[in-house]
Amino acid sequence: MALLSRRVHPDDWKPVGVEALEANALKVVRSVDNQSVIAGPGAGKTELLAQRAAYLLQTGTSPAPRRILAISFKRDAATNLAARVHQRCHRNHAGRFDSMTFDAFAKGLIDRFGQALPERWRPRPDYEIFNPYDPMYRGQFFADFLSQQVGSPPSSVGTYADIQAIAAKTFERRYLVGSPLPLDGWMNPSPAQWAADRFWQLSLHEGKKCVLSFPMIGRLAELLLRVNPMARDALRLTYSHLFMDEFQDTTQIQYDLSEGSFLAPIQ
Repeated sequence: MALLSRRVHPDDWKPVGVEALEANALKVVRSVDNQSVIAGPGAGKTELLAQRAAYLLQTGTSPAPRRILAISFKRDAATNLAARVHQRCHRNHAGRFDSMTFDAFAKGLIDRFGQALPERWRPRPDYEIFNPYDPMYRGQFFADFLSQQVGSPPSSVGTYADIQAIAAKTFERRYLVGSPLPLDGWMNPSPAQWAADRFWQLSLHEGKKCVLSFPMIGRLAELLLRVNPMARDALRLTYSHLFMDEFQDTTQIQYDLSEGSFLAPIQ
């Protein structure tokens, strides 16, 4: 089947690459509202997104700026979705579809707007990325930090024993990047919050280098969109639709471009 570069009237549009879509799927593809699709593995969620992208781009239903951003948490998922759209759309249409991982999306925001973050949370422009789960750390990165680097908290916060009681396996997920960053830091912090703040400040400002993990970059991107209207407006001026693929396995905050509000974490 030839992929047409011209627009197709919405009433004349047909699914591309498949014989047909079942009624509910077709309803989602043609919808002008925000949609949430929950289904098990292999149910066809990625294909549904590809068909929706084809419909929006081929019919011109997508409003200005007529560009779609798709975010996935896994690189394979992002690549797979982009390939499906390119297989179903003429290059003139497929070129208006950007598919990337959440890590790449968040890093792009920080690289572009990171210097507009509040000073407390502002990374150096030449920050480096590190992986705390790299085999070189033997799985002990956060355990070593809590036992050897963080030190003792002020007496108003707690004791060294309180810091040692923090489970290293949950330190990152629950305390370091598990909730939105407070603009001015934690008020009356718990021992775990104090330790998380020490990690942030050491990583951002107090070391020879500014080093961030991808989860930390994601959390900074959330803060950026929360406090900086210029960054939000830049996204709205660039993209008319946001697709989020395979987000059921993450606790990261998701930003809804169309509503301009933060959605609760999806467990």
